[in-house]
Amino acid sequence: MTTSGTITATMTAREIINKALARLAIIASGETATSDEAQDAMVDLGLMLKSWQTDCNLWREEEVTFVATTVETVLEPRCIDVIEARIETPYERPLARWEWGDYINIPTKTQAGTPSCFTVRKQRDSVSMLLWPAPSIARPANVVCTVARVIEDVTDLEQTIDVPQEWIECVVLNLAVIIAPSYGATPSPLVMQRADTLLTQMRDLDRPASYSMGPFR
Repeated sequence: MTTSGTITATMTAREIINKALARLAIIASGETATSDEAQDAMVDLGLMLKSWQTDCNLWREEEVTFVATTVETVLEPRCIDVIEARIETPYERPLARWEWGDYINIPTKTQAGTPSCFTVRKQRDSVSMLLWPAPSIARPANVVCTVARVIEDVTDLEQTIDVPQEWIECVVLNLAVIIAPSYGATPSPLVMQRADTLLTQMRDLDRPASYSMGPFR
């Protein structure tokens, strides 16, 4: 017997919701949620995924490049944080990350020069990067950074969700736990334990193998 030869398994929001309801024995295997049930669960699914995006998942990291000509640049796509940044001068050189408290105490924020450090400003609808010294318009430089983007919204039941396939069971079981009270249901101990175990495993999967401590400032 041969294997399938494919590695593209995925599920739509509707399929995930039906599976979660089946795990709670609210619908039988092969049945589908009503329109109202599916719409309500889709909202809960979206909220759950948004709460998970506070973790820095490897699969949400994207490389962004922009020409530095001003102190502050709003980053796209909408991101949660900047993991690391480099400047091309013309060779890539890493930029040191300063936290907001370090940056705000710089007395010469508009001093022009070749940037050597950056800080991240997080606002409600955007995340921006501030550079110091301020880049010169006369001598612009490319800044390359790795950002952690937000998880895409779930806006339709027929959409596949914005997670890799190894997260799918984790999403199904944790959604089951979240929507259970709406039906007066209690997830079985097996579902509760499996949901918690998978979420821990998925988070651990994206943690670095080791950490290094920098100098105290």
